[in-house]
Amino acid sequence: MRPQLHKLPLSPDSSFIYINWECNYFDKAWHFHKEYELVLIDRTEGTRFIGDKVNFIKESDLMLIGPNIPHLYRNTEEYYQNKGLVARSSFIHFTDDFLGDSFSSCPK
Repeated sequence: MRPQLHKLPLSPDSSFIYINWECNYFDKAWHFHKEYELVLIDRTEGTRFIGDKVNFIKESDLMLIGPNIPHLYRNTEEYYQNKGLVARSSFIHFTDDFLGDSFSSCPK
């Protein structure tokens, strides 16, 4: 399956998006985008697919996904059976220059 390109709604004058996402289960398709993504799993269990890696996810997991890396999150089966469970995550999508041009030219 080929990943879908997601074009994020970044305006020309913004360099990041912060979202708290709460749902019955994670339903995003296998996708990628040109921005970095920092994801905190607040509540759920399941599986994450990032590039060619597959791992179990649980509460308090934190992942940084690079640009153009396909990824997908899936919950454990009980989340899809409408048992009143809630999946929650927080994430930030940001561009490689979100700290400004001057940051990357700071002395190291």
